[in-house]
Amino acid sequence: MLAQAIPAYLMMVFLPSSVAQYGILVFSMAYLSSVHIHRCMYNPRLDISAALMVQTQKLSSLAFNINDGVKLSKKGVADQEYHKLHAVERRPRLLQLGGYLFSFHNVMIGPFSFFADYMRFIQGQESDQLLDETDKKRFEDNKEAIRSAKAEKWKQMKLLLLHTILVLWSFHSFKPEEFLSESFAKKNYFQKFIYLSIACFGFRQKFYFAWTLSCLSNLVAGFGFSGFNSEGEPEYRLATNIYFLPIELGTSTKTIIDSWNTATTRWLRECIYDRVPKRYAVWAVFVASAMWHGFYPGYYLVFVSAALITVTGRA
Repeated sequence: MLAQAIPAYLMMVFLPSSVAQYGILVFSMAYLSSVHIHRCMYNPRLDISAALMVQTQKLSSLAFNINDGVKLSKKGVADQEYHKLHAVERRPRLLQLGGYLFSFHNVMIGPFSFFADYMRFIQGQESDQLLDETDKKRFEDNKEAIRSAKAEKWKQMKLLLLHTILVLWSFHSFKPEEFLSESFAKKNYFQKFIYLSIACFGFRQKFYFAWTLSCLSNLVAGFGFSGFNSEGEPEYRLATNIYFLPIELGTSTKTIIDSWNTATTRWLRECIYDRVPKRYAVWAVFVASAMWHGFYPGYYLVFVSAALITVTGRA
């Protein structure tokens, strides 16, 4: 991870921010891609890419946020209004960068967070992300209760128990090798559809388990508060990466995409979608997402299909 982080930091130091933002994105993605390719070629069973995938998001987003901060200081405006929320006014010190990249509660499997969100958490200034003065007062009046997030922790613990049971069930009940067996080939189309639907539901449980556990890790650390909902209750979207029911019961592709790996969706929007010409933005997002995941053909089939569905839906 240091082999990726140190060159990226040197680019932040020695290159203009307008150049460094693209240089760091290309370098960090290239380094991650080399790890993906090495794993595919030499040891597909050993996967060390998860932490690097999160670090790639952190390094590239920080580079863009620093340039947004430079634009704000010079022009007083940002390309997008919500870029102001994540803009970084000055390059972080090495210790700050290390704390951000290796923060124990999200270093392994995320979810990704922007540097500005991390620093507000470290400095105890979470209310700075709130635009409404009433919400700021509500946070200050209930600061300790909001940070403790007891209700949200219990909710995530119950979900973790559910996904633990489902993970154990899926590992016991379904084997990928079964899809290539003669017995599976003899099943009719309807039987294959039902079997694959149930099996894929089981295979998804390991992701639900991992991200629910990471959500709990962030909440225990005190990180995750993102604002209040319409009823005035605190939300913890910075710690949450998946929404189980909208994924499993979603009625549209957009609902499913918006509910799965939500932190990565935020990264793609701010670092890819907002930085390329609008006519290419959707395709750039899905191609970048496929490369970020790796080089198995399935990724490209899924993301190209999703891009076609998205473009068609907007037409």
